[in-house]
Amino acid sequence: MPGLALPPYLLSRAIDDGLAAGDGGRSLLWVSALSGAGLLTAALATLRHRTMSKIRMDASLRTVRTAVHHSMLLGTTLPGGPPPGRCPRSACPTCRSSRRP
Repeated sequence: MPGLALPPYLLSRAIDDGLAAGDGGRSLLWVSALSGAGLLTAALATLRHRTMSKIRMDASLRTVRTAVHHSMLLGTTLPGGPPPGRCPRSACPTCRSSRRP
């Protein structure tokens, strides 16, 4: 967060010390500091985004791995279809095919 507050400060110093005073050397110094701060902020933002993307991908893959693992443990213990009377006859093919007397 301090990196976001640094460029406006450097720009104000470049204007006050370099342009307003008419000193080209100091102006060049502050402009180069401003450019360096911008490059550093961009590099850190890129690294932060890359790290967060890796963390999100790892979390999603772990979630899928856990879901697949649990479904493999359950195996055929899950029922094949809904019990009778659990869904409307028009919504489920298994309910439509079963005829009630």
